[in-house]
Amino acid sequence: MEEDKKACWNCRWYSAAYTKGYHRFDKQNFGMCRHDKCVQKNECCTAWQYNTRANMNVKRQMRRQISLKTLKDVLEHLSEISQILKENSDDTSFRTQ
Repeated sequence: MEEDKKACWNCRWYSAAYTKGYHRFDKQNFGMCRHDKCVQKNECCTAWQYNTRANMNVKRQMRRQISLKTLKDVLEHLSEISQILKENSDDTSFRTQ
């Protein structure tokens, strides 16, 4: 029973892997460990640590911050592209007149 509680899927350092399905993402029976190795979800190791609610909240906040930063970067790139396209359209309309 104790061995089942210390399976990788219940570890602080385990991140499950997903594959893209037709309508949703499907969870796989493997994932990544903090040691950057692919492991089965039922494996056990010596680096196992209890996954507390606080740890889950930290991960969630970190993913949210990374997502927001990435969205900000994408928005900046899109505005740059928009500016370039406006300048090009202004140049072509000036030449045709």
